[in-house]
Amino acid sequence: MRGSSTPVPRLGLDATAATTAINQSDAVVNEDDAEEDVESTEGDHEDACEDAEDAVEDEEEDDDESTPESPSSASVSMKVMHSRYPNRPAVVCFDYPLELHVTRTYGAGIVVEDVDATTAAPVLFKSYWERNCIKNAFFRAGLVRVHAGKKWTAAWVKHMPRTKFKLLQPHQRINHFPDPWVIGRKDRLMKTLVAMKRKFGADYSFIPDGYVLPSQRDMFLRCLDRDAMSATSSFSQSLWIVKPPASACGRGIKVDTLKKAKKLVVQRYVSSPYLINGFKFDLRIYVLVTSFDPLRIYLFQEGLARFCTVKYAMATPAQLKNRLAHLTNFSVNKASTTFKASASETDTDGSKWSWTALMAYLEVQVWFVRYVVGHHPSIPSLDCYIKNHQRECDPSIQDQGHDVDVLRSKMKAIICKTLIAAEAHITPLTQTFVKHRNVCYELFGFDLMVDSALEPWLIEVNVSPSLMGSSPLDKRIKGLLMSDIFHLVGHPAPTSSSSPPHADLPPLIRSSKSAAALSAGTSPTPNKPPKSMQSPLQARKQLLEVLHDPNIRSLTLQHIALFREDDWDIVLSMEDEADRVGHFERIYPAADAATYAPYFSVSRYANRLCEKWRAMQPPYKPHSSSNTTTTSPRSLEQLKRRQRHCALQTALAAQHAGQGSGICQDFKRSGNRVMGRVGCYHGGSDVGD
Repeated sequence: MRGSSTPVPRLGLDATAATTAINQSDAVVNEDDAEEDVESTEGDHEDACEDAEDAVEDEEEDDDESTPESPSSASVSMKVMHSRYPNRPAVVCFDYPLELHVTRTYGAGIVVEDVDATTAAPVLFKSYWERNCIKNAFFRAGLVRVHAGKKWTAAWVKHMPRTKFKLLQPHQRINHFPDPWVIGRKDRLMKTLVAMKRKFGADYSFIPDGYVLPSQRDMFLRCLDRDAMSATSSFSQSLWIVKPPASACGRGIKVDTLKKAKKLVVQRYVSSPYLINGFKFDLRIYVLVTSFDPLRIYLFQEGLARFCTVKYAMATPAQLKNRLAHLTNFSVNKASTTFKASASETDTDGSKWSWTALMAYLEVQVWFVRYVVGHHPSIPSLDCYIKNHQRECDPSIQDQGHDVDVLRSKMKAIICKTLIAAEAHITPLTQTFVKHRNVCYELFGFDLMVDSALEPWLIEVNVSPSLMGSSPLDKRIKGLLMSDIFHLVGHPAPTSSSSPPHADLPPLIRSSKSAAALSAGTSPTPNKPPKSMQSPLQARKQLLEVLHDPNIRSLTLQHIALFREDDWDIVLSMEDEADRVGHFERIYPAADAATYAPYFSVSRYANRLCEKWRAMQPPYKPHSSSNTTTTSPRSLEQLKRRQRHCALQTALAAQHAGQGSGICQDFKRSGNRVMGRVGCYHGGSDVGD
């Protein structure tokens, strides 16, 4: 839910004038496809949604498409994906719904098999919302829906009180962390990022100035006075938006007096937005967090650009009244006579574009401005092209030296910095109330706007963003999104017994209470290490020193020999997710992970472990003698992953000395040829194919 509202001009210098400016506006809140964002009406207590009944929400009407039938539990079949690593749990495959005409592909060495789920306990799901993109994904994967009870594996539900997170079992997956409202409510997002801006300055200047009223009323009035006295201040620079701090399904509030208002958020209006064909737009970007400790952030490669249906104008106060020119809300613009639904990801004529279409358009803009307009400004064919296609080449792209890759990078940085700010609040709650690793995940909808200098601005962050399929474009993007989310988070495959899927894993990989064993001075694994090896406490101390040493950028084989079972679970969970990303891209931890380290409130062990594991480049032996091949960044990352696989095999084999012929041989026997044509040094011998 985007909390866009009526822009409010500065009407005077004193408190009365400022009050008038606010009182004369109705806060117009974006319905955004009849959004299902669930937010508490009160936000002063720690958990903004402690009681789900406090949240103001409506049941939405179902999508305009046939509702799929739930498969009978007597005829459930599904695909199961095995990890490329030994003794890791298999997970359910979420193939894309047939109507999307997209086939899921799997990496080399990944084993996928069909399973007759009738011989085991069925995989059950429950969902609060009647969203076909959710039901299609679950039914296509062979899951069976339940409407009540606690025996479920997958859940897509409303937020729940934090104490109920304690009841989650290792085999369950649920779509929330405790209290994501720390950034999911506009007032709390403002406070969270303002605190980070005080500490880090310009690094957190990507959100427009704002204030929470009435508590910050005096600060807001002083800001208005500074604007009025500024010689460079203009009418457009003195505009503010009034927003409710928390709302759902398009509910707004009308303010009679400041004293009567429970709470309001006022935010400086981005008055010089980047325009396409003269129209204002904003971006909805989908971001998935699969873990906060360690932090793992994924960016979906498709999103939505949502356009106004009247050309933008900001010359006079009277022009502010045309909401169709200033509000990108779907609920506002869908009633416009000029609204046009987009049919595909490549359509650039509708009122909604895909992220792919927008980026392609901007890349064409950059090319025309830099290489055609800049060098040959009077070419008749170019002028004809622009007129026929209603394109308006913007010289500011060339003047500012920006390009699309820079814009993407800045958006990724905004997402990472925002979630790092939230991590300081959510991680302690997760550690307190969630007993098992990898059972929670969260989908966020980031709303951003781009100004005329191609600088992105964060407008707000949405918890449970809309999944309404209001057009063919929406249905396709959200269908891909939900299938990829469920595939990525790893729903455990059915088992033949009633025990949790993790129960039969060997202790080397299985998550356990290693910290308790370590504090007791005992080994967290039942296999006693050779006498020449360090004690668990000594090994832990040495690994901690390695992880917090800024001069050690990556791990070595000697370092990973110090791993305990929880360490393996952390790094292998990240590697398993890398095999299931679909249309997602992991943006943290990524190649630039070290640059974000200063923003964390605490240097967490798991984050450092993943950062240095990812940077690990152990020696490898390629079977090709060529050293002249130019490798793309994506290929380099794939190569580094193969190198990490090699190091992992070597380290695990060392830990299992005397138990068969090593992990590499286990891979060969199971058919998981991880390395492909890249060899692995194991005791001085090449154990590649």
